[in-house]
Amino acid sequence: MATSIEQRQKKGDIGAFAWKPQRDLADRMDPAFWDPHLLSQIEKLHAIPHPIVTLGDLDPFITYGPIVVGSGLPDGAEGPYFINTSHLLPTGLGPLTQCVPRGSEWDIPRCRVQQGDVLLVRSGVATLGRTIVYLEDEPAIVGCYVDIVRQEAVDPCYLCVFLKSRYGQLQIQRLKNGVGTVNLSFAQIRSIQLPILPDSTQNEIAEGYRQVHALHTCGNRELAEQHLRVLIQHLERMFLAPYQ
Repeated sequence: MATSIEQRQKKGDIGAFAWKPQRDLADRMDPAFWDPHLLSQIEKLHAIPHPIVTLGDLDPFITYGPIVVGSGLPDGAEGPYFINTSHLLPTGLGPLTQCVPRGSEWDIPRCRVQQGDVLLVRSGVATLGRTIVYLEDEPAIVGCYVDIVRQEAVDPCYLCVFLKSRYGQLQIQRLKNGVGTVNLSFAQIRSIQLPILPDSTQNEIAEGYRQVHALHTCGNRELAEQHLRVLIQHLERMFLAPYQ
């Protein structure tokens, strides 16, 4: 069957698609996971002269926010700020206005954000894959659809910019699952492939991200977005260099 399909593709009778034996479809039957275009773009990472690892190889701590059934956050509470999916904007955090009551069922120690944590939206058609680095000083807790990714192996700002790049976003689009509400599991996040660039390059990307954050914080969102686009393009060009 595979030979027949390959022959028909060579003749131009049918377009590119992924043929897989049934045993390979036991876990993933969604077409996007096997999309040849997505796979070919992701495979380009393996041509660069640097090691490729998965996020899981970095031994990250990953968690999500509290799931509290039957009650919303009370108004006027005093405690850590609450970060939900809508707060993660392209260049940083949106205004935080709600707080989690200190010591309540919302205030779970594992959900507290630390400076340098990568925050990643793990659910939602419109918001899946949004990511920032938490560079603020204020105590905060993430909501249940925002994951904390904490690791020390690579610069978190470099990791964040990579996830924002087409090579990070294509992997997220490939790995997502669910009908109606799409999600990323911890295992899927850990399977994301990441090039380990030299420390000097990571530092360069991190400095650029901090400049974006500074512009965002002072309210110059338009300029921050321009700087972010240039930064992402700069990183992507490094990955495309072997093909040029």
